[in-house]
Amino acid sequence: GFVLSHSRLQSLAPDHSEPVLAFLRKRTAVIYPLYACVLLLSMLIALARGTLGDEVPVWWIQICQAVLVQAWTPWTLNTYIMFHCWFLSALVPFWALFDTAFRHMILRLRGIAPALATLALFAALPWLYYVVTLLVGQPEWYEGGPSDGFLYPLFVMLLKFNPLFYVHIFLFGMVLARTRQLVAGALLHA
Repeated sequence: GFVLSHSRLQSLAPDHSEPVLAFLRKRTAVIYPLYACVLLLSMLIALARGTLGDEVPVWWIQICQAVLVQAWTPWTLNTYIMFHCWFLSALVPFWALFDTAFRHMILRLRGIAPALATLALFAALPWLYYVVTLLVGQPEWYEGGPSDGFLYPLFVMLLKFNPLFYVHIFLFGMVLARTRQLVAGALLHA
C-alpha cells in the first residue's frame, strides 16, 4: 500500500484513475511467473515425497493456489504447498481496491492531523483483538487446535490468514505514504 501510494502521489497526475483490470494485470504480471514456477516445483517435490494431497483433494489445492485464492479458502491454508505465499492471494483484492481507496480516502486527507488520526485508528485495530480476548479471559485463544472443535479453529485460522483481517495494514501503508507527503510539504513550506 505504501509503495503504490507513494508512487502515485509522486506522479504528475495523482488523481488519474487506471482501469482495475489493467492495474491488476500489471501487478500480477510482476509476481505470477515466478510464483507459478515455484508452485509447480513445490508440487513436484510433494509428489516425489508422496505427501501431495494427504487430507484435501489435490486438485482443489492446486486450483486455489494457482488462481491465488488460498487465503480466501480456509480449508487450503493448512496445506504446506506454497503456504509461505498465502499473502500473495491477499494482495490481489487489495490491488483491486487500491484506486477506489486512493481516490476516496488518500486524496481526501489534506492535513497532517487527520492523516495521523487515521494512522492511529488503523494501528489500534490489532490491539482491539488483544483487549477483547483479555476481557473475556482467554489470552491463549490464538493457539486453538483441531481438538477444540470445528468453528473455533476455523475462526482462528480466518483471523490469522484471511485478507479481510489484513486490509487495515494495506490501508495503513497507503495513509503512511500520504502522511509522509504532507509532512514533507509542511517542512518545505516552513
